[in-house]
This record gives sequence, C-alpha cells and structure tokens, in this order.
Amino acid sequence: MPAIIQPHLVPVQGPDQGVQAQDQVQAQPQAGVNPAQIAQLQQQARQVIGQQPLRNLGPAISTTQQRMEQAAAQWAQSAPRRAIMPKTMVLLMPPQNNAVQIDSKMVEHEIKALPKNQRQAAVENLPRVMQERVTNGHRIWTEVNAGTLQGPASMEDVRDLMTFLTAKGMEKGDGFSEGAFNIADPDHHLRNFLDSCPEVYQRPSSHIEGFQNAPGGGHRGIDAHNISLPYGKATLLYGGMNNGTNGLQGDRLFLKMEEHGCRLSSRWAPNRDPQLAERPARFFKDLGQTLGHAMGFFRTVLRGISGGKLFANAPDSRKERIPGDVSKNFKAILTALDRSGQGEVAGILRQNDPLATAQGIRTMVANLDQALAQNNLPQDTRASLQGLRDNLAARFDHLDVRIGNEIVLDQEELNGTSALASTTNLMRATINSLLSVADAESLTPDRVEHFAHQLAKAATNIDQLDADRSTALMGNALRAAAEHLSPAQREHLAALLNTPQLKGMMAGLLDVMAMGGQPLGAMDEPSLMVATSASRKMSQLYLLLCTASGLGEPAIPHNATHQDMALVRPILKAAGNEAVLARHVRAADTTRTNQAQLAQQAAGMMNMGDARMLAGPGTLAVGQFIEAIPRGEVNREAIGTQLLTGIQEDLTKTIQPDRIGLEGMPQQFVADFLRNGVLVNGQFFGAQGTQIPMEEQRAHVRAFVDAVGGYEKAIQIARVVHQGRAADLLVSLMADPGYGPLQNAHTSAEGALHVPISPHTGRPSTMAFSILVEGDHASIQLESSSQRVPQDHDSPELGMNSSVTFTLQGLGTANPAVRLDDWDTLFSSTPRRRIADMDHANLQSTAPVIDSRVEAMMNGQPPIDRDAITAHLTQNLATELQRPKTPGYRGLPDEFIRDFFRRPMVVNGQTHGTHGGVDSFTEADRSAHLDAFIQAVGGEERARYIATMAYQNMPGLMDESIRSDAALGTIETAYMLHPAISLADYADFTITTQHDGSVDIHLDYRQQRGEADGYEFGKNGFLDFRLSNLNTGAPTVQLQRWDMHYGTNAPRE
Repeated sequence: MPAIIQPHLVPVQGPDQGVQAQDQVQAQPQAGVNPAQIAQLQQQARQVIGQQPLRNLGPAISTTQQRMEQAAAQWAQSAPRRAIMPKTMVLLMPPQNNAVQIDSKMVEHEIKALPKNQRQAAVENLPRVMQERVTNGHRIWTEVNAGTLQGPASMEDVRDLMTFLTAKGMEKGDGFSEGAFNIADPDHHLRNFLDSCPEVYQRPSSHIEGFQNAPGGGHRGIDAHNISLPYGKATLLYGGMNNGTNGLQGDRLFLKMEEHGCRLSSRWAPNRDPQLAERPARFFKDLGQTLGHAMGFFRTVLRGISGGKLFANAPDSRKERIPGDVSKNFKAILTALDRSGQGEVAGILRQNDPLATAQGIRTMVANLDQALAQNNLPQDTRASLQGLRDNLAARFDHLDVRIGNEIVLDQEELNGTSALASTTNLMRATINSLLSVADAESLTPDRVEHFAHQLAKAATNIDQLDADRSTALMGNALRAAAEHLSPAQREHLAALLNTPQLKGMMAGLLDVMAMGGQPLGAMDEPSLMVATSASRKMSQLYLLLCTASGLGEPAIPHNATHQDMALVRPILKAAGNEAVLARHVRAADTTRTNQAQLAQQAAGMMNMGDARMLAGPGTLAVGQFIEAIPRGEVNREAIGTQLLTGIQEDLTKTIQPDRIGLEGMPQQFVADFLRNGVLVNGQFFGAQGTQIPMEEQRAHVRAFVDAVGGYEKAIQIARVVHQGRAADLLVSLMADPGYGPLQNAHTSAEGALHVPISPHTGRPSTMAFSILVEGDHASIQLESSSQRVPQDHDSPELGMNSSVTFTLQGLGTANPAVRLDDWDTLFSSTPRRRIADMDHANLQSTAPVIDSRVEAMMNGQPPIDRDAITAHLTQNLATELQRPKTPGYRGLPDEFIRDFFRRPMVVNGQTHGTHGGVDSFTEADRSAHLDAFIQAVGGEERARYIATMAYQNMPGLMDESIRSDAALGTIETAYMLHPAISLADYADFTITTQHDGSVDIHLDYRQQRGEADGYEFGKNGFLDFRLSNLNTGAPTVQLQRWDMHYGTNAPRE
C-alpha cells in the first residue's frame, strides 16, 4: 500500500486564514483611536497570525484509502445484531456511476466460508471488492462487444461479468437472487468469448428450446470450481439466440446461473458443436453436480404440476417463464373469444404459440397489437385485449424481445444507463411493488417496508443531483413509468397510497426533513446530508405517485409515530452510509489506478499539482521501492514550524552590504532570478542568465520591481524568494522520522539528477516561484521537482516533488507578517525510463552512456575522442551539402519531398509538411504544401540548399561519424545489432532563419528498440549546424553542436 501521512492537523475555518492564532488580536477601531494607531494594531495582528504555533495549519490529511476504510467500518456496524453483514450496499455502476443499491446476499456465501475471526475485516473490505468486480465486468463486456477482447475467458472474467450483469438487473429496481438474462449480443461476440473459457462444455437444457437447434444455439455450461458466482451459484448456463429465429429481432444471448452443472450429460446435448473444445470430465466432482442438477429438475417439474405450491420460486426470481397471472389472463381471454364465436381474433392471438418456451411475451404482445389493429372488434373484446396489453407495458420493458420475467438488457443499457432511464426503471418497480398487493388489508408491514426501500433506491440513484435537476428528473421518470397504467390500476394505487401505513411513512420522512436529520441519530455529516436529501426525494416521489394515481395530495399526519420513525430511520441511515461509502470506494479505486499509472512514470519530472492529482491526497510515497523503505510517523507541525521560522528570519534579518546585488535587491535573489526567473501575476520575468550585458540584467530586475508594485514591496519579496526556501524544506524533511528515510534515499542515490523543463525558458529548472500580488498581500508558491537516474541499470529512478505556499501580509509596510498556507512533498520510485523519452537538456552534462550495462560494453576500449568525431561529422556535412540530388518539384530534392510528407518539420515556429506519405495527396495539395515551405525559408534557391540538409540522410551521417570512433562506435554497433523491433524513431528538424540570412538547423534524433536478452536499448541525440551564404551559389555549413547518449532499460509496456 502507498505510504500515507498521518493526520495531525485540524481544519482552518474562514477565508484568508492559514496559520491562525488561538487568541487573535482583533484590530477593530475604537473611539478616539487615530488612523496611525489602527495601522499599528493591524500590523500587530498580522504578526500574531504569522507567529503562532502551527497546530492549525491546513486541513487534516487523510488518504482516499483511509476515508474508504472509515466509511466501510461505519457501514459494517450498521448491520442488525447477529447478522453477518448489512442487507444491502451501494455500488456505482460504470460508466455513468449511477448509485445502485444491491443485495449483499450476492456474496454472503463467501463471507460465511471464512473463519469467524476473519469475517468482520472481509465484510468491511467487501464494498471495494464488489466495486472492482462490477467495474471489471463492465470493462470485459465493453471490450468483448467491441471485438478487442476475444479470450480466453478466465473464471474470474466469468464471475466479474455475471456480477456486473446481476448488478445491472438490480439497477432496474427489482430484487434478483435467481433467474435468467436475455441480453443483446450482436454477432455473438459475448457467446464466443464465453466459448473460449477452458472450463466450457456442451450440455442439454430445458430452457428456450426453440432456439437450441439454430446454428450456434446449442447450450453450454461453465462450472465454477475454484471461484464463486453471485449468490453461490455453481454453474453458468448460456446459449445464443440468432436473429430471425422464431421471429427474434437481433442476435441475443441467454444466460442463467444455476446451482449445479451437468458435465456428465454432455453427450445428450442437442445441436452439438464439433469445433468447441470442451473441458475434460472430472468424474466424482461432476457426478455430484449431475445428481444435484437432476434433483433440481425434478423440483422444477413438481413446481409446475403443483401450480407453484411445491418448491415455490423465490419472491425475487426472474426466470424466462411467463408469469402465472399473465398466462392465466391470456388463456382466459382465449377461452372467452372461443365461447363468443370470435375464433378469428383468437387465431391471431395463438399465432406462433406465445406460451411456448422460445416465444413468450414478445410474441404475445405482437399478436395483441395485430388483434387490436382490427377495426371491427367488439368493445368488450377490445377492452380486455387493451387491458392485458397495458398491464404488460406497465410491468415490463423491452416487450419486443422479452420471453418472460427474465432480466432484459439492450446495448444502450449495457453501455451505461442514463439517470433518467435508471430512475424510470426504479419507479416502474416501485409501482409494481404496490400493484402486487391485493388490497389495503394486504398491505402488511413487510410490504410497506419493501415500498419504502424501493423509494430509497430511487432517491439514492440520483443523490448527487441538485434539487432542481432531481425534481425534474423524478417527474419525467414517473410519467414514463406510469404511462401505461389503466384507470383500474391508478385507482388501486390511490387506495394503497392513502392508507395510514404509507401516510405514516410520509410523516416520518417529513419529520426527518423538518429537523435536519436529527431523528436519525448519530451519523457523520456526509452520510447525514445524503440521508436527509434522500428523505426529501422519497417524499417527492410519494407525492408524485399520488398525483399520477389521481389521489392528489393526501392528508399527512402532523407528527410521525414511533412506529413510523422505526420504519424510515434504518432505511435512511442505510441509504446515507451506503451512498457515502460508494463514493469513497470509487475515489479510492480511482486513486489506486492513478497511483499505478504514476508508478510507471517519471513523477519527478512533473509539477507538484499533476503528481499530487495522480497520487491522491495524503499519500507521501508511490512506487514499490520507495514504499518499502521503513519510516516513522510524519510530524507536520515540526516541519511547518521550521519552514515558517526560515521565512520569518529571511524577512527580518539585516542584509550585509556585500550581499546586496543589482538595484538594491539581495544578491541571493538576483542570482536565482537571473538563473530561473519568477512568475508575477501570470507574467514571467528573468531567467536571461548572467551572460547578457549588465545593463540588460538591471533592466530585467527593474521590470520585476515594477511588476510587484515598487521597491518597498520588491525588496521584501526578494528577501524570501530564493533557493533558501527549498533548502529549508530539505533540511526539515531530513530531520523528520517519516520523511527522513525517503529524503535520504533520494539524496544519497548515485546517478544523474534530472529536473523538469521550464515552459518559460525551455531549459531545466530546479525550482519555480510564482507570485500573486494583490494590494498589500503577496501569495508566493515554490515548486521544486527532480528525478534521480541511477547508473545501475537494475535500480529504479527516484522522484521528489515538493511545494511551499506562503503569504506576505502587510506588504510594503514596516512590519509585514508571514502566513504559511501549505506545504507538500511526494516521493516516488519508477522503473528506468526509456532514454528516448528523456530530454536532451538533462542528458548533456552526463557521459554518453547512462547505465552500467552500456558502460560495460566499452570495457577495453580507448577513451572516446569527441574531437575526432566532430571533425568526421564536419567533413560529412560539407560533403552532403555538395552532393548532387535528384531534383523534384521546384528543384527540391526528391529525398526531401518524400520525407516532407512523412515527417513534418518546424520552420520559424510553424509546422510544415505532414504525415501520410506523398502519394496520399493530390498534386495540387502537394504543391501547396511545398510552396508554403519555400516561402517560409525565403525563396526557392535557399529552400533547395536547406532541403539538401534536412532529410533522413542526416541521422545516418551522425551514425557513420560515431562509428568512426572505436569506443563510441562499439556502442552504436551494439545498438544496431540489438535483435528487437523498433519502438520509436524520431528524426525531427527545426529550422530557424537568422537576420543575417543564415539558417540554423536542429535535428532531434532518438531511437528505441524493444526487448531482447531481457532489456530494451535506445539512443538520444541531436545535431545543430548553420547554413550560410545561401544566396551566393556557394553555400557553407558550420557544425555547431552535437551529442549522443545510449541507455538500456527493463522492458516497459
């Protein structure tokens, strides 16, 4: 786990407060106090604020992991006594992250399988595990559906996929502990993915038999031997449903998790696929599974014979059978039609046998629609047909592909359900929960509780929407869910909604709202806010239901009873705790993902803000090596005190005459200003170096003085803006028991120190100051980052990012005060980067080889003779300039033209050329691109000479010159012989025209080869030369600089 900062600090309250005094001086004018005295009091107040102890510096620091663990513990403690775990949990359904309440019994069997002393910890870790499974299941489906993931499917893949689909079923609002899925599967990508599982076998099945004889329709099984499917199911049954078979629209997949597999029955599977590789039989294990499956089949037969009285389905069963009441109603209509002599209409309804296992509701609805389209239907017949049709539309979605009561999911839902669609599904389930109650007398306490839970699910689903958006969304969702309710159904709903039980529930919700959540008891603030918000949304949904049913606004009791509060309190508390936990789980998961990404990057080459965003709050070390270093507890107060003391001392101490630099500024500031520069209110100053004339240096300092508001302010800022700030931080970190070991590892590691490239200068910069001046306040931020690159090729790179932010108050007055606002440090370890990804500026001061592996290749060779290589390269450049080339468009060399349309180049800051190849463009387009280049460099003659020296032959000239040296040539040859494919090949030209007519050409030359013999091999170099006399017919070339570095690294993905 990433190392973390232990929290020691408490939040600061109020604006403009960083380090705040326990007993602040209140600088309020009193009667008879003159302005001078007021100013003195204000300065004293600033001093007190700036000098008090640091116990109040910044917010308490905790990581996303700590917050998740705290929320998980609170959630786990909410379980009733003697219960192994809470009944429900909330997950965020990707990719929209809708909050979905799921049944914890999905994984209760996994908790029960553990020793009792491990169960509590496992329960607290369960939300994270389940979120990972759902997220991974969605990823698997997305990649399989896109055709980018084709297998082989692991058992973990199967488990996570089915966990995702089960959670998607619960997103629709209904409970779902057993049953089937009917999902869209264009081109059978998902079926083929499951077929790739090594555990797959073919099997007989009594489900959707009408599809099993179609090509690819044979049923398969995957038994979960070493993992556990949701609800402890032991096998997955699945089979394809082909577009057009039995009138089905689109390719779909049938899936059903069952208690037992039946591998030993494979030989009797219909429509066997001879191409499918089946797992071998495991006789004794498979025998028990087969016997269990046989007993389950007999129970199903007895259930059918007994009319559901024996071995009844679970209340939340979602099988692909037509619900009994629907089938009974349909048969009754057929009987009535037959008896009334309406055989033609009855014949329409019987088309394609709607009651067959492969037909079901989709066929029933199609037949109803055809019958209702008849113009001569008697009124009572039309009413009965329309009533059944409306009942089906009110109860179910996806009527065009639905067989029975299974979970149906289309492509859009699997890609991600919108908040509106999700809430509509939840409200449909809420309405159905009431419609399933026969009458007011049957509204038992458990039915009332179920209805309240349904409202809470809908409220939780949109808990992060503001009041206006959630109100509009709930209204739209309820209208869609109630659209097909018949007058009788609306009347039925109204009667139930007006019962004392549901009005009492409403009274409880209103009391929670009115008292700001106080009736809920002790809860942390975020959970209480969610619970209170849920009470508002639940009450809105209840009132919207009353309106939709025609009841209007019922008379709600003024005060909730104890029984009413006993109903809503646990539901609301669970909703609050679960929703907050889900957010923390997602945040912790995102942080872990980001940290894994950061651990593969050179964090020390980033700015602090970017690195911290990936590392997450509170994390002080990321990366396997750095996290493993033993350390103590961080003392943030001591570090903050030392930082503040250093700033205050620099602000107040007398500057010795020999330490005063340009324009009266402290010499230490001037040196850093000319070296690194500073950013003042968004404008960059300095960093011109000391090589420019003294008067120019003074002018740059004066510009800084003017930018901050004059000399008095500038001198105070200059006293504290220098490298001493970074030194204070390093010293205080080194002395800290938590940071010290990490700082020591970074400081003491051998190797080159790489630092980020300044966006303002294009050069490496060890530190960056940013100053924001507003009135008599100056907010100052220092950022410093570095990356240690060891010579040992097997050692990781070590990164350090740090920042310090402080404010000068009373700027320009005699007694300014310092307020330390924040400080932060992050250490990291990452695998060695590819040398092709490193910046030239950080390589120029090192040897041509950057690791011990490459250095060993030069053993026994004489020293590198750079002068000889330079002479060889100079001669090569001169020869190349004079070498005849085959002319092309407007005299430009053909070789250049081919490169120009393959590798763009930069001319005076503008990109010319393009990708795609010369043959990808029309002649007119090619001419336009080349004409623009010719114009940019100053004409046709100049362009021909430049083009002669700016194409792919130049990297070859460098390589040839390097091979002329015995030592460095050995490395170049070893690189060329490295037996791996090329991963990167850059040969980028930058052309800059000068006022005297000469042209500077810069070649950025980098290559990287992949893994062979356990390592990758790369090189990184550049070539700078100048072309002169381009308009004389006798051009010359002058080599200015060149360099080349070689390095290896472990294989990188």
